[in-house]
Amino acid sequence: MATTLSSSGKSLDPSHFSLVSAKLYNHTGDFRVIDELISNIVIRESIYLPSIIIEVTIADSVNFFESFALIGQETLSIEFEKWPFVSDTPVNRTMEFVITEYSDFAKSHTNANQQAYVLKGISHHAYNSKFMKISRAYNSSASEQIRRIVQNDLFYDSMSIKGTDVSRHKGIINMQEPLSAIEYFRKSAHDENGAPFFFFQSIDNMVRLYSLSYLMDSELNKNYNAYVYLKGYTAAPHTEDDYVERQTRILDFSSNLGMSKVAQSVRGGYASKNNFLDLSNKTFKQKEFDYGGDSGSNVRKTAVSDRGHTLLSQSFKIGRNNSRPLNSLPDAHTEYFSINELAYGANKNYGNDMRHGAATINAFNSKLNTMTQNITLNGDFNLQAGRKIKLLFPKSMEAIAYRGYNSEDADTGHLDKLLSGNYLITSVLHKFEFNDQEDKYTCDVECKKDSVFSEI
Repeated sequence: MATTLSSSGKSLDPSHFSLVSAKLYNHTGDFRVIDELISNIVIRESIYLPSIIIEVTIADSVNFFESFALIGQETLSIEFEKWPFVSDTPVNRTMEFVITEYSDFAKSHTNANQQAYVLKGISHHAYNSKFMKISRAYNSSASEQIRRIVQNDLFYDSMSIKGTDVSRHKGIINMQEPLSAIEYFRKSAHDENGAPFFFFQSIDNMVRLYSLSYLMDSELNKNYNAYVYLKGYTAAPHTEDDYVERQTRILDFSSNLGMSKVAQSVRGGYASKNNFLDLSNKTFKQKEFDYGGDSGSNVRKTAVSDRGHTLLSQSFKIGRNNSRPLNSLPDAHTEYFSINELAYGANKNYGNDMRHGAATINAFNSKLNTMTQNITLNGDFNLQAGRKIKLLFPKSMEAIAYRGYNSEDADTGHLDKLLSGNYLITSVLHKFEFNDQEDKYTCDVECKKDSVFSEI
């Protein structure tokens, strides 16, 4: 086990955690404690997923699968505890999942009496959605309809909404499961800037509907913590400084520099053409989006750096006679919509909301992939999708050598300004590993920003 202070139970190792209990309930309501059968647990959360997802690897040498009558109608209740050395009280997380499948079932190659399999599960509200269908008339904002579906149809009360949804339309929810209806409304939801909303659940069990503008806001959604990529430690062992140094250290990382203007453009990042066929009066209309013009005025812009770095340069020309900037080439992304101007009035139907919001929603989503970092950190229950963190990377040359190479760019921080900065956490894999010597909790974090050399 990881080192702890015996007098208080606090951990000196930021990767330490305790599995308080893991109870598997079968279809009869009976349960078994399966702590000793678990070899690892992975819990996934993402701003793109409506439910947290769990995978539990079972090392079964007691014929548990057969003796406990597992038939595919089980629930798992699991509780973790983590008591950081710098905290006065422990942090607990309790979650409950409905098991959806038993995958990767295998027998040992060396011992016929041993077998292993993976339990996969999702939250109750997501599981219930698969067995329900809803259909009814509605007249409100998309976010209000999502709230009603979550609370009234999925019977889930732990929900938070951030950001002002300016969409409003009326219509009929055709026969579909609740989570499909939520996605239908989420696609049309946008705030006053035209930014999209994300519907997701975090490891604290809270279901969230947050606008991208809120998630990017420097005041409303402040940075949770800062993490640095360095090798070696300087603080005295078994001290608070040592714990903080290890907790804020990036253990591993890889980068995806998604600055390709081709990829961003074909997703509608800088220019697009939306085509609308009105079924009611048999008319066809087009609406063009220009990131640098009036139609793109509300899309978040990023500052030009002191080196001239910018997200989009107007001086780079392509197209016919190499005379046009990227934001004046709408054929890069085209979409087609069927609308009905006579349905509930021109300003009160779903198609009309999509006509006004689709282009800016595409622009926001496209730019979000500009910079992606995949990092590994010591485990922390507060590392959640939707939070922001600051990443600090040193330059790829020693400070003394760099001053001789480029003295004008030298600074006391010696930071790589391309990789460093504030990032939005888009997904987290909470990994819990159980070993004879030491249990270990780490987080694989995917985080993104929509800018280069500029803060979000």
